[in-house]
Amino acid sequence: MSAAEPAREHSIAGYAGMLKLGAGWNTGLSTENATGLPVHGNGHAYVMLDQTLMPGLGAQAPDRLTFFTRMGRVFHPGRSMVDLTLEGGFTGRGFRTADQWGVAVTYSRFSRSFVEAARAGGGTTSSTETALELTYKAQITPWMVLQPTLQRIYHPQIGAPTATVLGAVMTLSFWLHHAPRPSTSQVILRVDNFEAGGDTEA
Repeated sequence: MSAAEPAREHSIAGYAGMLKLGAGWNTGLSTENATGLPVHGNGHAYVMLDQTLMPGLGAQAPDRLTFFTRMGRVFHPGRSMVDLTLEGGFTGRGFRTADQWGVAVTYSRFSRSFVEAARAGGGTTSSTETALELTYKAQITPWMVLQPTLQRIYHPQIGAPTATVLGAVMTLSFWLHHAPRPSTSQVILRVDNFEAGGDTEA
């Protein structure tokens, strides 16, 4: 996998921002949606903007409100499940200085060849999917961060017309003997439609 991401800082009305252009190429095997045959290589490109709307109160204080947006496209839609993504949202300082909240909406368009192949095989799939997400990242201790997330998904790729996903990520930071930087470990919990079950990961 090779990737590049040039970035350019700017200022709008005195507020700092950053524009990034990125691209990546995977030299591994992909699958043609129409034929199911393996092929080599697939890539993507994206543009991303981060813009401060309300800076922090102090030189080192985190921004009180930030806007972000991102658009991504793949080079070979015939080898991809999703060929276009659009994202946008806001982040800001939480109730405490080290906390952060976020709200975002993500639109995903499934490639035409993927949709046609799925339906031709007797399956069902939507052609687009939209997800609304609310999250709050809380710095519980200097070595533990807890981040609950609530998602509402409209027109999921398969299943019901809407879906609700409740999740949480706990990140633990700890020092190993003679290590130059702290190591981290994550525990991920996810519940779909508030039903018991889900995945854990460490």
